[in-house]
Amino acid sequence: MMDKSINFMGYKRSAINQVIKKIVSKMALMKI
Repeated sequence: MMDKSINFMGYKRSAINQVIKKIVSKMALMKI
């Protein structure tokens, strides 16, 4: 049970990080 919840948290965190990276890259392109 604990392992599943930890894996889920890690998955959510990685997904959020990917979204943030995409937004940051888009903003960088807009600035150029």
